[in-house]
Amino acid sequence: HEILTNPAYMGKTYAFTYSYTESKQNPGTSGPKRKRLVRKPVEEWVEIPGATPAIISQETFDLAQAKLGQNKNLFRRNTKREYFLRGYVFCSYCGRRYRAKSVKPKKGENVNYVPYYQCPGGDRIVSPTRCQNRRWNANRLEKLVWEQIESLLTKPEVVLAGLKTRIDDTNEVNHLDQEVGQVNRRLEALDKEQEQLLQWALKGFPEETVIAENKRINGQRAILEQRKGELETRIEQAKQTEANMESIERFCDLVRQNLGDFTFEDKRLALEALQIRVRLDGNNINIEGAIPIAGMSEKSGTPRCSELEGHTSFPFRIPVLAG
Repeated sequence: HEILTNPAYMGKTYAFTYSYTESKQNPGTSGPKRKRLVRKPVEEWVEIPGATPAIISQETFDLAQAKLGQNKNLFRRNTKREYFLRGYVFCSYCGRRYRAKSVKPKKGENVNYVPYYQCPGGDRIVSPTRCQNRRWNANRLEKLVWEQIESLLTKPEVVLAGLKTRIDDTNEVNHLDQEVGQVNRRLEALDKEQEQLLQWALKGFPEETVIAENKRINGQRAILEQRKGELETRIEQAKQTEANMESIERFCDLVRQNLGDFTFEDKRLALEALQIRVRLDGNNINIEGAIPIAGMSEKSGTPRCSELEGHTSFPFRIPVLAG
């Protein structure tokens, strides 16, 4: 871990990163005060340029730090129970990530510990203002969430319905192309106006008139070019949307092939690939995520995030009726 977080690997060496401070003495004691070594704030460090050759780039180092942070949130060791949703559950009240923990029942009840997901904001040590969001029985929450994910992957009609609506809204490519043509013709007319303005300037027209007219033309040009960019973006989106529907169906079919045999690890990989976030709002559950629609491999039933990095995805949101 220290190697992965050491900035020297990207060619950055710092001096004066530690200082000595006097330790507090117990009342009634005498003699010289003891000193201890403490790390200074990063902004007080002094960089020594060129002291260490760079082995990795700043970008690679930053990616490593991001992955370390993700691993810290998603994985825990030495747990008595495997929590399928660990790291993926969030509180809609305070925004904190839910903790997975086992709670011992009251005396006289079932002697087995009961697994829960609980907002840490309810702990006064974490927050002086206690979060009032409820805790959830882990078995029940995991069952509800996985049922919805299975339904999404086996019957993606809900997501596709939203995409079809988008197709209907953007299925005006011909009309948009015509408007782009009109904008282009107007831009060509402005070019001719500016050429004429140059001729006026050469013939000795008043400078104030030439400057004012040139400013007007440039203002119109900026508006037209902005509109042209917007139209071209909408055209590209309209053409891409239908291809996206096929990619979503392909992704779901790929995962569905082995869905019935998913292990605990497979389910966790599916959560990661779908970028799942379970948001709890009292008794309400909302599942948010994104289906990858590019860069899929046909060799694996459960795509890993590393295979999907940098590719397009289609967001979805599923409200769950907990009953």
